[in-house]
Amino acid sequence: MTPEKTISPKEIKELQKKAKRNDAIAQNTLGWCYEHGKGVEQDFKKAVEWYRKSAEQDNAEAQTNLGDCYHDGKGIDPDYETAVKWFKKAAKKGYPRAQYYLGVCYDEGHGVEQNFKTAVKWYEQAAKNGNTDAKYRLANCYYHGNGTKQDYNEAVKLYKEAANADNALAMNNLGFCYQNGYGVEQNFDMAIECYEKAAKQDDAGALNNLAWCYEFGPKKFQNDEKADDNYRKAAEKGNAWAQYALARRCANVKNNKTQIDETQKYYNNSAKQYFFKAIIHLSLPLLDNNEDDDSKPFRDEYAVAFIDMLGTTQRIRDEHTTQKALDELRNIYNRFIEQNDKYYFFNTNKKPEWRIFSDNIVVFAPVKKPTHDYNLEDNRFYAFYVVFIASLFFQAWALEKKWTLRGGITMGQFYADNNLVWGEALVRAHDLEDKLAVNPRIIFDKKIAKMAEKAVKCLLEHLPDDENNKKQDLIITKDYDYYYLNYQFVFYLDEKLRYDKYLFYKLRDFLLSNLNNNSDERIINKYQWLIDSHNKWCENNGLKDHKIVEKAKVEEEAKEE
Repeated sequence: MTPEKTISPKEIKELQKKAKRNDAIAQNTLGWCYEHGKGVEQDFKKAVEWYRKSAEQDNAEAQTNLGDCYHDGKGIDPDYETAVKWFKKAAKKGYPRAQYYLGVCYDEGHGVEQNFKTAVKWYEQAAKNGNTDAKYRLANCYYHGNGTKQDYNEAVKLYKEAANADNALAMNNLGFCYQNGYGVEQNFDMAIECYEKAAKQDDAGALNNLAWCYEFGPKKFQNDEKADDNYRKAAEKGNAWAQYALARRCANVKNNKTQIDETQKYYNNSAKQYFFKAIIHLSLPLLDNNEDDDSKPFRDEYAVAFIDMLGTTQRIRDEHTTQKALDELRNIYNRFIEQNDKYYFFNTNKKPEWRIFSDNIVVFAPVKKPTHDYNLEDNRFYAFYVVFIASLFFQAWALEKKWTLRGGITMGQFYADNNLVWGEALVRAHDLEDKLAVNPRIIFDKKIAKMAEKAVKCLLEHLPDDENNKKQDLIITKDYDYYYLNYQFVFYLDEKLRYDKYLFYKLRDFLLSNLNNNSDERIINKYQWLIDSHNKWCENNGLKDHKIVEKAKVEEEAKEE
């Protein structure tokens, strides 16, 4: 056992004597003292030295501690594979913390091929041995359906067990389940109670969620002062969601220099963490609502996207999947509507509109008349840009829900009312989708290629300063004379924000499953194109570990573990 109390100089000397006599327990304890600066000056290199001596004598706790040093780069260069080696040695002896850490490595793909099923196996063993962090991680697996069947009830049960042991992350997630009615009856009182308990442990996520309840929850809970206070506390702890929320709230205060500066600061801080809503707002050419809001388009010109959800007919005709498919499609459409209406364009009148008919959605934005501040070319680009953004994220959300699509974006004459869409731009966008896109992608008309390039520059300008963030191929790819949108960009932002490969992993399984379980050559070719284009995108953007490669050994490795 590693000591938690203060250690006297006399005790340190005794430990050193025992450690030099090759006492494995003393060596491990001395390593812990050096790692944490207890009784000695903190020295990670000496910690590694003593952990190694003890680990080589088969001490499970020392093996775990040494693996942790390799994993986090404490006193030694980071080396995930070596970390896994030591975690495995201790985990196979039944040491709970090592089992938990090994589960994390499989969960996140650190030093091993990412494998949610193997992660679940190690989390289960660690949880049975009393590791609270493993219970929290295992609950997340049940919540998301990673490596096991999605089960909100089981997730809630495990969140409660971990929360009762004062795990703030579990308490926060339990609050989220109460807030949304996942695995429990929806109960905002319980949600706020959970968030408050986690917030008392300085959990930034709980502070942000608590603020959201005070802003958007049932009327009896709404309190602007409490919302701002909790958003600010979470933002100060680096929570990207809270930083964005503060910027959004500050932006609603007009003609106040301090508020304008605060807005910009919080947008910048959130964008530095790859929070896509902040990146969008920073990249929007118009950040205020001062322009005359003339709802009539100039000369009936619009930016228009026509998008077709693929495979819908087959899903409708299959009585076993039709209800599930309907629920998924409604979820995709509802998310699109909510995000575009509430968040992406809330502080600008350049909002896209849309019309939906079954598996087709038309997204459009009018070109406003020129003013003394904005000429016609500016306004044409602004109209195109909001359709570009809306289509980019719609495509990614559809793939996240395992729906492929095809589409085209153009500009031209167009008419829309509450019931009808009409015009040359609609026909051209449909032709791009139906005749030219061919594969599951959204392509741009050649005449707006320069606008697509400009839109990409607007987004890249506000990404964190990294060489991988400066390439046009991150967002659009040119195939012969036509650009098409890369859904991977949205997955890339999400991974950077959350520090995991969840979406990429799910995408790999989805595409490979459909490639291997289809007999229709036309469908096989489309999935193969998606895989090939995805792998090309990974090569072009220095992300080879995201490539979709069928791993024949994955299940065998899981059995061996």
